[in-house]
Amino acid sequence: MQRRLILSGAASLAAAAAWPALGQGPSPAALPVMQVWKDPNCGCCNDWVEYLRRDGFRVQTFDTGNTAMR
Repeated sequence: MQRRLILSGAASLAAAAAWPALGQGPSPAALPVMQVWKDPNCGCCNDWVEYLRRDGFRVQTFDTGNTAMR
């Protein structure tokens, strides 16, 4: 009984120590640079860019549409 209590306590401590590391995502430097080709008048494109930046992505925007790639 005592051994089980000690082992479960040790497992709980190990899980508690690892918990903060599990909540961290990749560092911003590890995320790719996102390229967004958009119409300068498009509000949803600007919202998308802000969403990406808020989540840590580096974003490069081009206000001229990349029609050759579409």
